[in-house]
Amino acid sequence: MSTDLTRAVEIIEGLGCKQSNLIAIMQDIQAEYNYLSQDVLELIAEKIAIIKLNRLNTEGLSSQSFSGVSESYIDGYPAEIKAVLNRKRKVKII
Repeated sequence: MSTDLTRAVEIIEGLGCKQSNLIAIMQDIQAEYNYLSQDVLELIAEKIAIIKLNRLNTEGLSSQSFSGVSESYIDGYPAEIKAVLNRKRKVKII
């Protein structure tokens, strides 16, 4: 049985899918559905994958500047995202 993701997509679009908003997105979706289903977690994982994809070809860079426009990059996933994903992990790695 799959979850109707219409409201989840509305929440994501309403908050904007930026890595800084993913925890708020997860909290709002959990408040709406009263839990985070496998389908919802996969949707959120897809959004994380998009963040990762947008970083392609910038691996190893901490920042760069072109024509007066400066970009800074974070290394790995934000700590907030890692913490939530680790809480949802079924197998703990020690």
